[in-house]
Amino acid sequence: MKFQDTQNLSRSWLSNPHRDKPIDKRLQKINAINLEDNFKIIQLNDSYVEIIPIDKNQTFGTQ
Repeated sequence: MKFQDTQNLSRSWLSNPHRDKPIDKRLQKINAINLEDNFKIIQLNDSYVEIIPIDKNQTFGTQ
């Protein structure tokens, strides 16, 4: 095994293997719902809140 191969399996790489990818690209890849100006907050019991998207078709991939 070469030294270069063991560097890829370092503790920091295993803790976050997506560190070289921007968050926007990761959100586009999974078609996550964009909640920027697209959410409604509902107050639940015991001071919990629920955040619901207004338009579920507004994703990061459609911008």
